[in-house]
Parts: sequence; C-alpha cells; structure tokens
Amino acid sequence: MKYLPYLLVFFALSCTKDNDPSLEDPDPVTYAPVKREKGTSLGVGVSKTLGLSGGVLELGDELVLEVPAGAVDEPVLFGIEPITNTHDTASGRSAYRLRPEGVTFKKPVKITFKRGAFDTSNPQTRMIAFQGQDGVWRGVPTALENATTHVSTSTTHFSDWLWLDQVTLRKDKETVGSGGEVKLKVLEQFLAALDGNHD
Repeated sequence: MKYLPYLLVFFALSCTKDNDPSLEDPDPVTYAPVKREKGTSLGVGVSKTLGLSGGVLELGDELVLEVPAGAVDEPVLFGIEPITNTHDTASGRSAYRLRPEGVTFKKPVKITFKRGAFDTSNPQTRMIAFQGQDGVWRGVPTALENATTHVSTSTTHFSDWLWLDQVTLRKDKETVGSGGEVKLKVLEQFLAALDGNHD
C-alpha cells in the first residue's frame, strides 16, 4: 500500500506488445502537493551566537549544525528547536525548527541528523526534508555517512527540517496474544519536487 500525500510524478511501468492500445504505457499520474500546518514546539532547544568565523551547534544526540567561516558576516543567533512532525505524525519522531529563518547564508551550512540508539530503521532509505513557506515538505539531496549511519545535507536557508524513511513497515499493534494477528503495511513516502526557489 502506498502512502502518497505529496507531489510526485509516479510512472507506472508496463511492457508494450505490437500496437495493442491496452498494453501501451499509461500517462503519468500527478499528485498535487499537500500543504501541512507548521509544527508546534516540543520544548526548549539550544541556541548560540555565531559570527564570521562560524562554529558548531548541537542538540544532544539528535542534530548538528556546522556553520562554516564566512556563512554570515556579522554575529547571528543560531537555534535548534524540536517541534511536532506534521509530515508524518505516526512516525514518533520530531521535526526541528532551525533559526535564523529568512536569512540566506553566504556559504552552505551542513545539517546532520544523528542515528539514535533507539532507531532500527534502514539508513539507506533515509531522506532529509524541509517545509517550505507554502507548507509543503520537500526532500533534498541526502548523504549517508557510512561510518556513523548519520545522514546529512547542506543548505543556505533555514526553516523546519526532519529526516524520514522513504520506505517503512508499520504495524497496527505492538503486542499480540496466541492466535492473534498483526496487520502490516509497507509505506512508501513521496515528497514534492524542489523548484527554483529552493536549494
């Protein structure tokens, strides 16, 4: 079962044989982007003023910002705040509000999501995404750091960010007695494509 709440052009694959119209490739199906509300705060985050020389800001074992020298030309208050995940409320994971918003950095800032000890998902299926001003979540190029299984990306702007598993297995209950059953779903998540207004 596919979970398709976001824009994606999904191409159904088929084979053609002779000129039989019933075997021709179907037209691609386009899903409109779904706009989500902004997440709400889950508590106190961390903040630090960084200037021309750059620096690092870290939220426990969850997320790290690496600001290179020259990204800003004056002291700026950087922040990480955990918020509710409006992309996938069933995941049990937080999203994060990164600040300052509305600033374009002169050099890309590296965002790294750490792999927590509680996390048993497959890091190869991970993607980092941000929520645009239009409320739509968009995926970005994501690097898997094999030595740690953390995932990272770089950006010149901040907003609300998270990581997700593009393919997940969900169950309808945590425990089951003798003779019972657990329903499983394989979910594949698709995000809106990037456009010229995002990096």
